[in-house]
Amino acid sequence: MKETKSNIVELQEAKSTTVSDVLQFIYTGKTSIDSSNVQDLAMIADYLIIPSLKTRASLFPQGSINASNCLALESFACQYNCESLKQAAVTYKCENFVAVTKSEDFSRLDVEKVKELICMDEINVSEEEEVYQAMIAWIKHDLPSRACLLPDLLKCVRLFSVSKYSLRRILDEELVSKNLACTRLVINALDFCLFPDRFQDMPLKPRL
Repeated sequence: MKETKSNIVELQEAKSTTVSDVLQFIYTGKTSIDSSNVQDLAMIADYLIIPSLKTRASLFPQGSINASNCLALESFACQYNCESLKQAAVTYKCENFVAVTKSEDFSRLDVEKVKELICMDEINVSEEEEVYQAMIAWIKHDLPSRACLLPDLLKCVRLFSVSKYSLRRILDEELVSKNLACTRLVINALDFCLFPDRFQDMPLKPRL
């Protein structure tokens, strides 16, 4: 590596003030962590393999997780292997599913992340229709490119837990009614409401 000749390691994304904080920690075991430097400290601690500093930096944001930032914090934690922060963010988004799905970060998620979230048993909803509403809002945020993803995502909604009245409303949704695959999914769910005995052998897993 070029550093063996130059004797210089460039931390190109690091602020000088953050590097100063890291040096202070290396020599004294103490440093000041706040919202302005916490992510930079975690990044540099990960890069320089300073687990004790990384742990401290990972713990700081956990007290300020909210519906607007939990998805971003989860993404950051995954990128830099901050396991405790990741678990805190995942727990928050499950317990506060409805509020999180109304955030800007949710509307910008890629389809795999949306699918992963709405497939989770642990998400806290008062009724399954809230999962459907979150999914359809995500689709409509970028309708031209996301409309084709509706059938795949609708399969993740546990329609057997939705009331027949809500299923009727879903069937009236233009995006659903114009898509044959989606229509079939909803009609099958209506059949389950009307003729549950026909589905005795079907594995059904409600939310926790």
